[in-house]
Amino acid sequence: LWYDIGPATASARNMLYAMRSELYARGFMGSISTWAAEHGILATGHQDQEEIANPTSVAGDLMKVGKYLSMPGIDKIGGPVGTENFYKVVSSSANNWDKTFVMSETYGAMGNISVETMYQVAIEQYTKGINHLIPHAVWYNDGNVTFLPELSWRNPLYNKHLPRFNRFLSRLNYLLSRPGRHVADVAMLYPIQTQYAGHYLDGPKGYYTGGVDVPGTDYPEVSRLLTDELGVDFTYLHPEVLDDRCRVADGRLLMENEVNSECFSTIILPGVKTISVSNMRRIEQAWADGFTVIFTTQKPSESADPEGDEEVQAIVARMLEGAEGAGRACFVAQPTAETLREALSQSEVTPDVAFQGGSHPFNYIHKIIGGHSIYYFGNIDASSAENTILLRTPMEAASLMNPHTGECQAATLATAADGRQQLTLNLRPNQSMFLVDDSLIEQNGGQPEQEEAHLSYTIEADVIIEKLSSSICFAARDESNYYMWQFNVSQPSAPCLRPHRWTNGSASVLAEVSLLADGRIQRNRAFHVRLEIEDERYVKTYINNVLVDEQSGDFTYGKFGFRQAHDDRYSSEETARFDNVQVTRADGRVLFYDDFSDLNPFTAGTIMGGWLRVQGNMSRDILAWIKELPDGVASITPPLRATPSPQMWSLAGMPLTAAPHAMVYVKDGRKVLAR
Repeated sequence: LWYDIGPATASARNMLYAMRSELYARGFMGSISTWAAEHGILATGHQDQEEIANPTSVAGDLMKVGKYLSMPGIDKIGGPVGTENFYKVVSSSANNWDKTFVMSETYGAMGNISVETMYQVAIEQYTKGINHLIPHAVWYNDGNVTFLPELSWRNPLYNKHLPRFNRFLSRLNYLLSRPGRHVADVAMLYPIQTQYAGHYLDGPKGYYTGGVDVPGTDYPEVSRLLTDELGVDFTYLHPEVLDDRCRVADGRLLMENEVNSECFSTIILPGVKTISVSNMRRIEQAWADGFTVIFTTQKPSESADPEGDEEVQAIVARMLEGAEGAGRACFVAQPTAETLREALSQSEVTPDVAFQGGSHPFNYIHKIIGGHSIYYFGNIDASSAENTILLRTPMEAASLMNPHTGECQAATLATAADGRQQLTLNLRPNQSMFLVDDSLIEQNGGQPEQEEAHLSYTIEADVIIEKLSSSICFAARDESNYYMWQFNVSQPSAPCLRPHRWTNGSASVLAEVSLLADGRIQRNRAFHVRLEIEDERYVKTYINNVLVDEQSGDFTYGKFGFRQAHDDRYSSEETARFDNVQVTRADGRVLFYDDFSDLNPFTAGTIMGGWLRVQGNMSRDILAWIKELPDGVASITPPLRATPSPQMWSLAGMPLTAAPHAMVYVKDGRKVLAR
C-alpha cells in the first residue's frame, strides 16, 4: 500500500482499494438513498473533488458513488478546474446503473459571471448527460454572500435575465429528464483499476488532491477530445458493469438494463495499464465478433487479479496482431483529435450522429424515449458554425425546438447519398437546439408556447480614430448599463477589438480580438463598422465587411451612441470621428440615419466637416447618446442609392465603373450615403 512489492502490487492494491470504495459508497451514499427511498425522496448530492483524475484517496471510485445515489450528481464550482471533463463520468454512472436523473450543483464561487457563461455551462452539461441543474448561488442574506454570484431577483446583474433562463432550463429538463435510452456507439472503459494499481498511501500531492498522479492517465483528455473536438458522444463502462451487465452479440457489446440499454460498436481503453482478466476476456470476445478496440497512451500489461498478467498481455498482442473475421484493434500512443479520428474511422459501423462541413462540430446527446428520438445539439464554442448533421436513426417527420425561445418549426430532413437522414443546422455561440421526432410531440400535447419575438437589427458607422481608440455603445438599459465595442489602436502594432459590458457603472471586458490582419484599423484611416444583432441575443461584428467577432448577450434594442475617455498611460484623451450612422431592422427598414451635415442628434460631440467628432476628457468619460431613441417598429425613408456614372470618382481619382459597397456623394447640398 505504501511500496511496490513486485508483480503482486497491482492486484493487492486493487483488492484493498476496491473493497474500501465499495464500503464507502454503499455505507454512506447507499444508506442515505435507502432512507430517502423509504420516505418517497430521491437522494442526490455530489462527491467532493470530482475533478481529481485519480479518485482513490478522495471518492474511492466516482462511478461507484453514483451507483448508490438515486440521482448521481456533480459540482461545477469555481473557475477552470476541469470539472467539465468529468460530467460524463457521473452521467455514465447513471447510464450504467439505469438511473434516469443526473444532477449538477453549478455556478458556486464562479464570481459575477456573465449571463452568457451561465448558458454556455448549462448547454455543455446537458449535452453531456446532466438533466437537473441546481444553482449553487442563492443566499438567505444577500448582504453576506460568501461565494459569488448571488443568483436571485435581488441582484441587478441577473434579475432581468433569470425568468428567461429559468424557462430555458425547464425546457431542457422537460425533454431530457424522461426515462429513456441513451444512444452512443463508443464505450470507454473507466480506468479505475489502473488508478488503484498506481496509487499508494501518503502520496506527494496530499490526499485531497489525489495523492498520486498515476502515469499514463489520459481519460479526462480523451473525453474532452471526443465530445468537444470530434463531436462523438460516448458512455464510460465501469469494470463491474462490463462483467455483469454486458454481453456480446452480432459484433456489438450490449449493456442490458431495464430502461437504458445501450449498444456499442467500439470501446476505448484510455491509458489502461491494469485490467481484470474477466474484462479483458469480454473485450476480446467482442473483438473476435467484429468489434473495434482502441488503446491509448499505454497498453494493458497488468492484471487486477492475482496471476493474470501473462493472459492480459497475450490477449492484447492477439488483438493488435489481427485475425481473419475479427474486428479492428489499434494503439494510439498520443491521443489527439486527429489520431482519435483516424482510429475511430476503422469501425465499419455507420455512426449514429456525424457532423460535416462546419468549422467545428456541435456537442450533442441522443436519447430514445418511448421509441422516438430526441437530439439536443449545442454550440459551446466562441464562433458560429453551420453543420450538416447525418443521422442513422430515421424519422418520418421531426421538429426543431428552440429551448431559448420556445419556438418550434418543422425540420427539413433530406436523404444523404448513403441513405442516412441529414439536417443542416446553424448555431451561434451559446445557442442550442432540439431535434424531436414529431410522434413524440404528438404524444405530449402538440406544439409548445412560444415567447415573444425579439428584434433583429444592425448598427453601422464609418469611423476614424484620431487618438487611442473609438467606442460604439448600444443596447443601453440606462447610462450605467450597456454594451460598448472599443476599437483600440493605442498600440499601433497590436490593434484590437475589445467588447465590454457595463453593469451598474462598472466595465468588464468580454474578449480581446486581434485586428492586426490586413491592417483593418489604423489611426486617421476610415473604416466601416457593422454590428449585426440577431434576436437581441447575438451580435456579429464586421470591419470593412470582414467578420471579426461574435458574442452572445442581452442586446435588447435600446439607446446607442459613443464613448470616449482617456488613458493615463499615454496622458492622452481618446478621440474619434463618426459618420453615416445607421440603424436598420432585419427587414430592411431604416430606423435611424444621419450623415452629420446638419444638427447633432447626439448628446455630445462636435460636427466638423460632416463628421461627428467625440473627444474624451482626462477627468471624465464623454458619452454621446442618441437624444431620442427611434422606435424599433417605425421606419424612416432610407438614404438614396446611387448608380455609378462618369461623374463619380473614387478617392484614388479613378472614375467608377461599378457600384461600390459604400460611397458618399453630394445631393442638394447634403451628403448622401450610397450603399
